[in-house]
Amino acid sequence: MHKSYSDYVLYLSVNGKDKQEILKVDSFDGTFLQVLFVGDMDGDGKLDFIFDTSSFYEEKSIDVYLSKGAKNYLYLASQGRNDFSC
Repeated sequence: MHKSYSDYVLYLSVNGKDKQEILKVDSFDGTFLQVLFVGDMDGDGKLDFIFDTSSFYEEKSIDVYLSKGAKNYLYLASQGRNDFSC
């Protein structure tokens, strides 16, 4: 079944304090956000994240969020996008 979602926002809060908007996606068409990895990639003892943020079923979008050096909790360290539509 093909579903669409719109105006998606992901927030991060630690112990219910200082909510930070991590990512915002206008719409998902036949896809939805996936968590691919959670762990400490940058060696600071805090969690880092890799998300699949593909918003359309004929694309692949990967976002890497790291904590080391972030103003709040996380910052967008890298993005990869690939469109394989016909």
